[in-house]
Amino acid sequence: MALQRTVMLAVLLLVIASGCGEVSERSGGAWTTQDSWYREPDGELLWDLYDSPLDRGRFAPVQELNRAAAEELLRDGPFLQIDAEKANELVGSELGSDGDGECYLLRGLYLQEGTGSFTVYAREGRVLVHHGCLGSGPVPMNRTAVVARLSDPPIEVYTMCTMDE
Repeated sequence: MALQRTVMLAVLLLVIASGCGEVSERSGGAWTTQDSWYREPDGELLWDLYDSPLDRGRFAPVQELNRAAAEELLRDGPFLQIDAEKANELVGSELGSDGDGECYLLRGLYLQEGTGSFTVYAREGRVLVHHGCLGSGPVPMNRTAVVARLSDPPIEVYTMCTMDE
């Protein structure tokens, strides 16, 4: 199982490094411009975070009608602690309450919303909000927020989006 996970992580990092998930604005493959919310962790931390995905029941993107309000709440920083009632209101359903932790509103980005999904990774207060999608050419990055129930309060929040053909 550990070998399988290591191989999957290696393949994912190769995809990102090879150009499907562009890591710089200069390379011009996945996006047309890099949004100021984009923040990629260094390689070693990225490896550590990819080994710590949250259960899908512990996070959800903010529903479309609440995106502007959520973006405004995140104007001054990459995360904000919110109560469970506000979390449920923003995502339009009840966010899973399995396990411990508090709810946080987190910055997120996507390229092609309809062909991808979010994954949230968290380890020792370092959080990565990643959206991976399918697509065939550069598109603008789009802002959205994600609500997550985290066991540890965030120290650092990283936001990435990648595209594969």
